[in-house]
Amino acid sequence: MNGIRGGFVIRWVAGNFSPDPRSKSGLWVRLKDGETPAAVRMADRTLGTMIGKGSVIAYPMEQTLEQHGGGLDRIG
Repeated sequence: MNGIRGGFVIRWVAGNFSPDPRSKSGLWVRLKDGETPAAVRMADRTLGTMIGKGSVIAYPMEQTLEQHGGGLDRIG
């Protein structure tokens, strides 16, 4: 917001993502021995992303990670 006060012309564009129902897009996890997709714990795991934790996908990622004992603050 300091850029606006400094006189810069700034536009904020909020992206949205709606994949095709047949899409395989999503948060994929490599399961360890004995883990199941419904019960996988995400804390202290490593996350690889092409767009980073600061992108518009951060909110839905945080919600999903929290359902599995993680959160962006607990992912490496």
